[in-house]
Amino acid sequence: MYALRPGTAAEAGLDARRLDLIRQRAAEWVASGKHQCIVLLLARRGVICLHEAWGKLRPEADSPPVRPDSIFWMASNTKPMTAAAIMMLAEDGLLTINRRVVDYIPELSGAGTEHLTLRHLLTYTSTWNDEQSNAHIQANLANQPRGHFDERFLSAGFDMPLSKVPGTEMDYCNYNYTLLGEIVSRVSGMPFAEFLGKRIFEPLDMHDTYFRARPANEHRMVRLDPAHPPNEGQVIDGAWLRYVDDSYNGAWGLKSPPLDYAKFVQMLMNGGSYGGKRLLHVRSVAEITRNQIPGIGTNWTGQWCPEGSHGLGVRVLSNERWTRFDGSLTQPGLYMHGGSGGTFWWADPHHDLLGMYCSICLEYDYARKEPYVNSDLLQDMTAAAVVDNAVGAGPENPT
Repeated sequence: MYALRPGTAAEAGLDARRLDLIRQRAAEWVASGKHQCIVLLLARRGVICLHEAWGKLRPEADSPPVRPDSIFWMASNTKPMTAAAIMMLAEDGLLTINRRVVDYIPELSGAGTEHLTLRHLLTYTSTWNDEQSNAHIQANLANQPRGHFDERFLSAGFDMPLSKVPGTEMDYCNYNYTLLGEIVSRVSGMPFAEFLGKRIFEPLDMHDTYFRARPANEHRMVRLDPAHPPNEGQVIDGAWLRYVDDSYNGAWGLKSPPLDYAKFVQMLMNGGSYGGKRLLHVRSVAEITRNQIPGIGTNWTGQWCPEGSHGLGVRVLSNERWTRFDGSLTQPGLYMHGGSGGTFWWADPHHDLLGMYCSICLEYDYARKEPYVNSDLLQDMTAAAVVDNAVGAGPENPT
């Protein structure tokens, strides 16, 4: 087991010349105008051998440069932490993911939702999708009492029906994790953001990770042009960017610098421990990172895959490969997640290697609902940089 620390390519068992090529490519991606900024972090066996930044912090011409410790809106990368919180509550005996959602949120009343379980939400097999849910919630928002957007978004979906039998197809949907965040709050007896702070951020020393805006950190916050949101299809009630500074939604509200978030990924790779502290049992991590839905397909982002291959809050790589998400040299068993706007991470258990790709992507394919993020290219370049095939934690940097 490893704790992250700075070191050299040689210590990490990576080719320094290949890392130089990664630096060159990142600079090219920013210079091309396709990215406002990029921050990369690569670590193997806990050794951080690349943690650098390219581009601007903000869209204005006079913006300061982005820095390795700049803070990104992590968007859907909130979801893996929400899933981890659910598994912590399962370990505490306060819930089980095989029970019905209505056992925890009795207000849920849409047709067919009486059969939904937490497992369906975690694996996106509720069969809701973002297009359907956003349209339903948009129509209901006008009838919701004025208040915080996250609370209105939650209640506006309570009567949303299912069109398919849950568990028969994987469809990506933010509302699944909005419900899971609410379940964390109700079952734990504390606000969702407070629970994550106590059980994840504090033990991992993620001092600069938070949900609600912190004025003291404003000078480090990466900003995109509000005229070009990361996914116009998800702007609801004109609120996608306006509320992101003050969001505590289980689907999207997290702000974090790459190094902070990498500690969470390393904890998963360590089997639930980090820095001598155990956050999750090794069995919980095994459940999070294995394919929970073998044989179930997905049509997310317009791509049909006969294997959706999803764990609990993370995508698990199978023999099926997705355009712009998966590299050519990666192996099944790698797990990952991404977020609107251009943030992405992956964990390669075969080589004790993790990568963070945090960016502001300025080009977006709205037909396919995907940013032109080059994380797939980075995965390949990183895999090609491995100079040995040793697997497993060793004595170099034990936790």
